Amino acid sequence: MRLPAAIAIAVVPAAVYAQTPPAHPDTVIRATTRLVEVHVVARDAQGRHVTNLRSEDFKVFDDGTARPVVSFSMDDTSSASEKSSPARDSGRGANNRAAETPMGYSAILLDWLNSSFSDRLRGDDAVRKVFSTIPVRQLVAVYVLGTEPPNSKHPLALFSNFSDDQADIASIIDDPLVLPGPDLAESHGIFDARYSASAQGASVQQQVFDWDNRIMDTVRALSDLADRMARLPGRKSVIWLTTGFPAIIDAKVIPGIKTPEGIYLKEIDRVLARFNQLNIAVHTVNTKGLSASGGRSYDDTLKEFADRTGGTMFSDRNDIDTGVQVALEDMHDGYTLGFLVPDGAPAGMHRIKVRTSRRNVNLAYRESYYPN
Repeated sequence: MRLPAAIAIAVVPAAVYAQTPPAHPDTVIRATTRLVEVHVVARDAQGRHVTNLRSEDFKVFDDGTARPVVSFSMDDTSSASEKSSPARDSGRGANNRAAETPMGYSAILLDWLNSSFSDRLRGDDAVRKVFSTIPVRQLVAVYVLGTEPPNSKHPLALFSNFSDDQADIASIIDDPLVLPGPDLAESHGIFDARYSASAQGASVQQQVFDWDNRIMDTVRALSDLADRMARLPGRKSVIWLTTGFPAIIDAKVIPGIKTPEGIYLKEIDRVLARFNQLNIAVHTVNTKGLSASGGRSYDDTLKEFADRTGGTMFSDRNDIDTGVQVALEDMHDGYTLGFLVPDGAPAGMHRIKVRTSRRNVNLAYRESYYPN
């Protein structure tokens, strides 16, 4: 039987660890030993995927302690490139689906709370273009941050549940509730509060208040989205289309501030730890592109979310649809390394480090895990 979208090099089922011979003579495997899997994407200096690495090319460290790689699989990147090549896709309709069984789950998060109206339009067009033209090999849901569902603690709404119906995903973007008309774009409140506050000459205190609400709403929404995806099996990712938010509210954000009025590093750390605990990669796509209109973007925060969860950051380019496509394909490009957590490992967060002996290769992977 052909494994969908992956070439299995070695697989060690969790249920049979007690009966499996040790990977190394000095390794003792008890019935309580647990497998931790780390998805690793390898790229060269030009950003191209490196597809010829072997298990012996990697070293994995758990809180600084080297762990043997006991399971290893590499994704079938060649089939991915063939499926998405223009020659193969020419003449296909928008309703065409990938031939294989969908692999994994990706949540598209349209962050209109932290984006100007023109930035939303760019993100809207990018998502529609991707799902109208390129076969996608996972189940996809569409969430919107920027509307206020009834009885909600934050403005996160599900507009399309996980599906492989690409035509349905593309059409949901045309829903007026997803992207409201220009008459709502500059209203004070749930849309563009920071732009409207600035345009109306709001005081520094009011702008700080608006920013604090916006940042805390965003952090809570991201944490909630991670929790909603917790029970999903297999690989999971969030593709966050946004211009981001600052980790610190200071004079760079609001002119006139003498000392920082808000520091959100701990809140960011907590939500990143939750994504890593649930093994969800966060890909960030800056919807501002190269536009100079309508406020700033915050690449430092976007890079933090991507780097620390094993995702990618796409910024300073106008082909935003390429960023969405890269994020979707990252789920199928790379390697999965498995290492064993010995009995008696301390509870709490463990730091992961992955190194490769191959020169000039950059690795992306989640930074931590929690023993079960």
